[in-house]
Amino acid sequence: MLSSPSGFLAFDDQCVIRDTNEEATRLLGYPREELTGRSLLDILARPARSFFSTQVLPALGQNQRVEETYLSFRTMSGELLPVLLNVERRGAEQAAMNRCAFLPMRRRQLFEGELLEAQSAAEEARAREQAAIERIRAMQAKLALQDRLATLGTLAAGIVHEINNPLSYVSVNLQLLDEALGDGDLERDREARVLTREAMEGIARIGGLLKAMRMFSRFEAEELVVVDLADVVGTSVRMTDHQVREKARVELDLRPHALVRGDAARMAQVVINLLLNASQAFPAATPAQNRIVVSLRDGANARVVLEVRDNGPGIPPELHARIFEAFFTTKPVGQGTGLGLSICKQIIDSLGGELTLRSEPGAGACFVIELPAVPAPASARR
Repeated sequence: MLSSPSGFLAFDDQCVIRDTNEEATRLLGYPREELTGRSLLDILARPARSFFSTQVLPALGQNQRVEETYLSFRTMSGELLPVLLNVERRGAEQAAMNRCAFLPMRRRQLFEGELLEAQSAAEEARAREQAAIERIRAMQAKLALQDRLATLGTLAAGIVHEINNPLSYVSVNLQLLDEALGDGDLERDREARVLTREAMEGIARIGGLLKAMRMFSRFEAEELVVVDLADVVGTSVRMTDHQVREKARVELDLRPHALVRGDAARMAQVVINLLLNASQAFPAATPAQNRIVVSLRDGANARVVLEVRDNGPGIPPELHARIFEAFFTTKPVGQGTGLGLSICKQIIDSLGGELTLRSEPGAGACFVIELPAVPAPASARR
């Protein structure tokens, strides 16, 4: 590799460095043979590793490039090296390579007379780094929104179908009600009351569906509040009903209330993703045989446990370690981005919980969510 004014690293989707240049080896202090084959995460400063995994990599997969990002490497001698980097993703999915060019943010000055200037530059660099982090976080939020909207798009036909049915009988019943109220006959009054109740039930059903759609598709600053996970599950099952019921039968085993701290829209995004993944795992649409069981129970150490399990073909053991990786998917080309489970795990992790997988070939798959429980109010416990 020819020398360059900037450091250069090429790494694959597992973050393994495959190529470098002389400037990178000079800046980082590693011989070329020690850099190639090493994980890029190993040479990042500790605070930068999580940021790189949860912010930079998903943004790179979505946009094929990440520009003007600030983070710090740790050199072979242990010193921090703040850098400005740009990354571009090239190549087909299976053979994609990520090309990273970086420049040092600042160089330490050796003379005491320049110390104040160096400190000032460091403060400015940290401010720019924080601004860059906020831009990446905003990008990640948009990415999560796009994932929710993409999921919502696949449900649109089913939701329209569910809305049209109640709308039809509401319209007819209201017409009959108008005719029934034409005179004061008592029997007709009773018929009018029955028709009115049916109309109100239809309107309530429409309102419930529209409320669920608004909750799932809104884009607001994340605000963590006390959420009833049982309600989130109910909303998610209703929103996926038309699509899932064509492939499998959903069974619920829920405790009445399970309070956790979170964001209802993002938690619904997780449950909906798990339900759709479970239905898509079945090789044939045989609802009489295919089962998806959603259970909600108390766990150990004051935690709530939500399980979404199916009796499908299961997930091979060799894929368990990669199932939550960004861009990894077992679906055919064009049918999945490989970001759904990765984003689900990020959402649950951000709430102080865990998302794990249990699966054996031929015995189905079970995704387990554990979240810290919020104690019920004293009035609710009585």
